[in-house]
Amino acid sequence: MFPLAPKSLLRGPVRSRRSRNDRGFTLVEMMIALVLFGVGLMALAQALPSGLSVRDRARRMTVATNLAQEEMERLRGLPFAHADLAGGTHTDPQSPIDGAYRRMWTVQDATPAPNMKRVTVEVSFPTAGPDSMSTMTTQISRGSR
Repeated sequence: MFPLAPKSLLRGPVRSRRSRNDRGFTLVEMMIALVLFGVGLMALAQALPSGLSVRDRARRMTVATNLAQEEMERLRGLPFAHADLAGGTHTDPQSPIDGAYRRMWTVQDATPAPNMKRVTVEVSFPTAGPDSMSTMTTQISRGSR
């Protein structure tokens, strides 16, 4: 007769007691994860300076708008015949304000109608972008105060 084979050979291949989910990460999976992580960090590093420059430009525009509004309110409070409301272009004697902001205003007499003035206040500041100025316009009439 034939010799009997051990029972372990009859059962088939020996399987590990670990389930398929308990294996862990392979070296290839870890390398792919590190490459993806590195690419993400590089993208973040490139976006950070751009975000900071946008924030700085927005801060400067906010300050310029506040300075224009402040001057507009001062001009609207003056008498109609005041020298600062005479026709022409006027420069703020305090310019440059905070070393960077230049404020000026233009007064147009009889615009859009007689006994009215159009006042435009501009505050400019140095920047690399095209939006380096805040402008406000209002109408002032002789009987508005």
